Amino acid sequence: MNYNENSIRILSTEEVIAHSAFGIASLLSQKYPSLPDEHVTRIAEALFITGISPSLYERRYCSPVGEVAPDELFTCYELVCLSSLLSAFNSVIK
Repeated sequence: MNYNENSIRILSTEEVIAHSAFGIASLLSQKYPSLPDEHVTRIAEALFITGISPSLYERRYCSPVGEVAPDELFTCYELVCLSSLLSAFNSVIK
């Protein structure tokens, strides 16, 4: 089916998450209920602003043992993305 400016369609779950900070926050708070609400809100905003996938954040910071995943598990590009995420997070909390 071809879509144009007059078309209406329902977004998939992945699209909702990708297109709003609220969607990202909702996903993270459901998957990780122990994360503080304020942190979830701010990291969701930073993820949305940077366009970085929540799965990259999860791989780095949501380890089951509560530790940050080591750098060697990530590509150079992913580490650059994580660095820009940290910068965006710091600007959101100011």
